[in-house]
Amino acid sequence: MKFIGSRLLPLVVAGLAIQLSLSLLVRQQNTAGAAEKTILVLLVSSIFYLIACRIVLSNPPAGRAPLIIAAIFAVSFRLTIAPTEPSLSDDLYRYRWEGRVQLAGSLPYSAQPDEPRFLSLRDETYPRIAGKDIRFGYGPLWVLIERATAATGEGILWWKFPAALCDLLCIAALAWLLRLHGLTPARAVIYAWCPLVVVEFWHSGHNDSALLLFLILALAFARRGWWAAAYSALTLAAMVKFWPALLLPLWWRRSPGWKSALAAPLTALPFALWVWTPLRERADFITGFLGGWRNNDSLFGLILWASAGDARKAKFASLALLVLASLVLAAWRRWPLERAALAFASCMLLFSANVHPWYLTWLLPMAALLPALPVLLAACLAPIFYAVLIDYQTLGVWNGSTSWRWWLYVPVLGWSLGELIRHFRRRI
Repeated sequence: MKFIGSRLLPLVVAGLAIQLSLSLLVRQQNTAGAAEKTILVLLVSSIFYLIACRIVLSNPPAGRAPLIIAAIFAVSFRLTIAPTEPSLSDDLYRYRWEGRVQLAGSLPYSAQPDEPRFLSLRDETYPRIAGKDIRFGYGPLWVLIERATAATGEGILWWKFPAALCDLLCIAALAWLLRLHGLTPARAVIYAWCPLVVVEFWHSGHNDSALLLFLILALAFARRGWWAAAYSALTLAAMVKFWPALLLPLWWRRSPGWKSALAAPLTALPFALWVWTPLRERADFITGFLGGWRNNDSLFGLILWASAGDARKAKFASLALLVLASLVLAAWRRWPLERAALAFASCMLLFSANVHPWYLTWLLPMAALLPALPVLLAACLAPIFYAVLIDYQTLGVWNGSTSWRWWLYVPVLGWSLGELIRHFRRRI
């Protein structure tokens, strides 16, 4: 009876509701083939996720009990979704091919799946490989992870292991970071219970959890004053996907001296010696998410219009805006590092032409610290981006930027603008 009357009960109810929603999702088997139902189930589960976020942000229960409850449900959510075949994205099949091509003696930067020399690598998963006529460009650390995974297993579910492991480590690292800030580790629920996180890393197996792990560690090391380790961790994040390199000026302006910053080039040097030439040749494609193709973009449409419809010019304009944003946020030292990093990541998503649902997970660790309520709303509405699968499954037509995306951008940007106006009014 004491438990029923405690503040733990709403948290448990929210966890049970999310668990039920994910169980319904698993029963569908082909989540992409039933895109409308998938979107609906994830949106409903996000309502209960928001309730859990409110509990841990406003009046979190004291003691170890909420941490135990949070951990039990976080693990349960993940184990529920882990056995499912990835159907919302084909990225996992691409990772597998890139790992296998390394065992065959080539690098993904100089190889593409449709080449005749790789006929021996084609199997039943070949039709699911994305971009068969394209040489991809993930960071060299992720390329090494692909090689190690290929050397230890073949099954597609095994290929979820790197993302799943990094996701669990993200939760532990975030709990540590929260403690360093004097906040309850129960706030890790903001990341650990997010349905978007669970689906993207344990169903689709996206490599962004590896990036997030090193980003969280970079923030934690900086908080402790271990600046050399912070620079190394941030560099390793950029060795998974390259955009965290643009965060280096933020660390530079907040670190006490220049010597610790030497850890960044020293960490990057072995990777550069290994893959500098093929990466340089693929530089145009690597920056493609800024303007090479359009998926769920927002402000990029304005940038493209200002560039007279020239996608290449728009891409470099986006990159210039991001460099400017990085320098401005580096100079604006009134903001703590976590807030500046969140602001930059938000700018990047706004200026980019390509915003997949899992990109929104980049914002959640910083949102657990601040908190940033519009970010939580964006994570809840992110499943709307999967509306592209409706036409793709029925008509075979990929229209990456449907009007459905504005159901996310309008409320999130509207809320953010309102928060900004209230902030300046308080200053006046």
